[in-house]
Amino acid sequence: MRRGDWEPRFATKRYLSRFHQRMEDLMCWELDYKFFAEQEKTQKAQQEAHIKEEQRAKIINKLLDTAEQPSEKTAAPIKEVMPAK
Repeated sequence: MRRGDWEPRFATKRYLSRFHQRMEDLMCWELDYKFFAEQEKTQKAQQEAHIKEEQRAKIINKLLDTAEQPSEKTAAPIKEVMPAK
């Protein structure tokens, strides 16, 4: 073998191995970005659901508090009305 024939093949193998390694790295990065994006979406959805649940609980508590308070109208005596003939 001549020296000139061997070097380009070796250089090509080295280049290709670096190229493949770089492509694998880029694909891994792409998968990582997709995974993190999906994870972020689920976290946001969970936070929104938690916030809505808290808001509903506050509204329900307000309604229950107002329902439990005695109203001033019921304290007055009720007058009976005679039916019209």
